[in-house]
Amino acid sequence: MDILAWKEKYWGVEKKRFAIQVKATRESELSIENKEVEALRRAAKSAGFEPVLAVRFSGERWRVWLDSEDIALLNLEETDFEYLLNKFKNRPNILLQLNDDRAKLLEEVFAK
Repeated sequence: MDILAWKEKYWGVEKKRFAIQVKATRESELSIENKEVEALRRAAKSAGFEPVLAVRFSGERWRVWLDSEDIALLNLEETDFEYLLNKFKNRPNILLQLNDDRAKLLEEVFAK
């Protein structure tokens, strides 16, 4: 985890804690080891944080993949981490891409 961040809305209604792993590349895709994603997930969850992968591709805006229970509940689908780990389960690395539909813009996620 590179960054620990938290957000509390006014009146204490909603508290969020994020453990963020930051990556940057000059390319439009990035390969990351499955075990690194699993380790981030495990460490963040054990400390009460929601794990987040944040990647900046070739000078573009930051993209994030979340492992939030809120997303799974709201969208009635698996979290981004489950999706990535299942999609690449037979490979040692996960390929993160700039144009991945599941990659959300950092500003959209953390401005809420």
